[in-house]
Amino acid sequence: MPAYLNFDVMGNTCGDLYNTKNVLGILPGADASDSSVIIIQAHMDSRCDGRCDTACPAPGADDNGSGTALVLELARVMSRYTFEHTLVFMLTTGEEQGLLGATAFADFCVSEGIGVKAVLNNDVVGGIICGQTASPPGCSPAGDIDSTRLRIYTSPLSHLTPHQGFARTVRLLYREKIKPNVQVPMDIEIINQEDRTGRGGDHIPFRENGFRNLRFTSAHEHGN
Repeated sequence: MPAYLNFDVMGNTCGDLYNTKNVLGILPGADASDSSVIIIQAHMDSRCDGRCDTACPAPGADDNGSGTALVLELARVMSRYTFEHTLVFMLTTGEEQGLLGATAFADFCVSEGIGVKAVLNNDVVGGIICGQTASPPGCSPAGDIDSTRLRIYTSPLSHLTPHQGFARTVRLLYREKIKPNVQVPMDIEIINQEDRTGRGGDHIPFRENGFRNLRFTSAHEHGN
């Protein structure tokens, strides 16, 4: 079921924004007694060096056309099945201007009393080439190729937090149930920080609202 979340942003550094939209696809769960949802998301906006430049070409294949394509493909494939919990496939906007779309939806979940079991953010998931401007803990040397490592970022405040535990569960399930059955196995690294140094992603507003979350990112990021 397609849907939109419309929201306005006042006082942003790029100016007031009206009737901004996140795009959603909702797959109802089989368990009618549990109305909580699992969010699978990516941001669909891109940018150039100028944060508020709306006229420059910014194709953003790596950041974040890759995540957008992944969420669309997951929605296409997973819609053929029924899962216990409701799945929300969401493409946010305004990530590059301050995590605007994710903040709007996280706040909406709080205000409407929507339970969130987990948030899986997919941002820069298709990169294989190490770029000179990749954010640390980045890759080296520039031009190096790596297509078989995936990183998980999530809040490192304590190894006992639900975010760190969630990340470890995802890695364990992959190692036990998926890795032995794929032609090209991946290695999953859990990075002991919430995001790349000095950077942020759409999982953060959900952590700020108390919802369990993580971010998937390829080991290599072109960056520029």
